[in-house]
Amino acid sequence: MCGAPSRRFAALPRPSIRLASTPMDRDETVDCGAHGRQAISFVCTHIAHGLLDGTTPGFVIAPEDDHLLPLGWCDQCEAMVQEFGGDWNDEATRRAEFKLLCALCYVEAKGIAISAGRFRNLGDPTASH
Repeated sequence: MCGAPSRRFAALPRPSIRLASTPMDRDETVDCGAHGRQAISFVCTHIAHGLLDGTTPGFVIAPEDDHLLPLGWCDQCEAMVQEFGGDWNDEATRRAEFKLLCALCYVEAKGIAISAGRFRNLGDPTASH
């Protein structure tokens, strides 16, 4: 399974899945055990597992609509999507097992990938892919 550690995702700090949406704050938030109330984000299970031990399986984004926290997936999930013809389909989404992270957990995972030279922004026309 894309090199994920044998530890289960449940070992991560478990947010209480209380999503909040108020008239003043239309963005969904989550109460993270490590960072408190933060905006939500989603990454593949392999990135989420990497946070357990501070490693990275890569971090790939393809931003749309100026979203501050675009969906993130690892290098192996990107290779899988390419094998499926380059588009996310139901099977690729099922295999990626996207997990909810708070914004600061997302930034931490992205930072680990940047430090390791394994971050790719597919929406950046100046980057080589």
